[in-house]
Amino acid sequence: MNDIFTTNSATENISSYQDLDNIGNIGWLTASAASGIATIDEGITNDGNFLYALAPGVGIAVYKISGDGSLKMVGTLPASGITGVSQGLAAW
Repeated sequence: MNDIFTTNSATENISSYQDLDNIGNIGWLTASAASGIATIDEGITNDGNFLYALAPGVGIAVYKISGDGSLKMVGTLPASGITGVSQGLAAW
């Protein structure tokens, strides 16, 4: 199963989903896999273990992806000039 994450800066959360059968049938895991930071875009590492999310005023939030689709913040990386309000999508 593949993990899919969406960001919503207005509610300051990242939602998680899974591709249940590798042909596009999506199952919702949780509305708030991570919360508290208004992220505007995201990406997943090639091995599917980490999610990096751009967060204005914070930098880049780094999350460990668990097998159940939950996220655990492991830290932040500095980044300057990040602004805006948007929604992002990342899938692995």
